[in-house]
Amino acid sequence: MEAKGVSSNSMTYSYILKTTEKPKDVISLMQRMEKYGCRLDSDTYNLILNLYVSWNYEKGVQLVWDEMERNGSGPDQRSFTIMVHGLHSHGKLDEALQYYRTMESRGMTPEPRTKILVKAICMKKDALATEDQPRMMTRTGMGKVMGYRHQVMFTILAYYCLRCLLGASLGLHKFVDAALPDAITAISDPTIWPHEEATGTDAATATVL
Repeated sequence: MEAKGVSSNSMTYSYILKTTEKPKDVISLMQRMEKYGCRLDSDTYNLILNLYVSWNYEKGVQLVWDEMERNGSGPDQRSFTIMVHGLHSHGKLDEALQYYRTMESRGMTPEPRTKILVKAICMKKDALATEDQPRMMTRTGMGKVMGYRHQVMFTILAYYCLRCLLGASLGLHKFVDAALPDAITAISDPTIWPHEEATGTDAATATVL
């Protein structure tokens, strides 16, 4: 068309843009538009933005966003809608929510489908947080159990060392026994350890005492 002296308008280029498959194809087409004096309008910018988001081309997304802000072509409600839905499709839930909140803060009314999507995102994030909470509690509980077990085993070891060193040679075992709590046998009982059943080793320890 240009070769015959017929200038293409933004609608023509928008149709061609929809057929592009790579960022470099879009860039090449934009250069042609600039060469023949075809100014990009908000519809064309949003079309390019949608392509870049679908390709997860972050650099291109930022360039288009900055250009729209610079020349006053946007971003508009459609731009934010593209970002929310596109980021969600790539699993970037936090970023999608951020764009949604920015859209609302600028007084733009989200489309019904976008409201439904954001509600689903919030429900998903709440569900993930609920799943992570029991895991953290389990790890914390097990850490306390293991720390308590090590403390008990150290106490038992110290008890027998003192009996061997003092009681066996000098007959002072009664002083060693009196120096340690009477509850040493009860403390070593594995059945009091929370969320843990007695093992063969634990039972043997209690029996020795």
